[in-house]
Amino acid sequence: MWIPSDAVTEPLLQLGRWVMWIIFAILTIRLVWYGGLFAWNKQQNPYESEPAARIGMTLVAAVLCSAGSGIAAALLTF
Repeated sequence: MWIPSDAVTEPLLQLGRWVMWIIFAILTIRLVWYGGLFAWNKQQNPYESEPAARIGMTLVAAVLCSAGSGIAAALLTF
């Protein structure tokens, strides 16, 4: 099986790392924002849970991004 050299895979891995840092920074900011909205809405109306669904969607997106980056890194370095 042909294995690409480090000159090919290293720039792709570095780009992937930068992109994932940016994505996870955005996801962290979203979690903090929706956590604040959740607390605010629970104080105003204890029966409304729309921010909770957004928090769950953000966590699912974080899991999918980390799984995708792990698969991509494994394919590039295997």
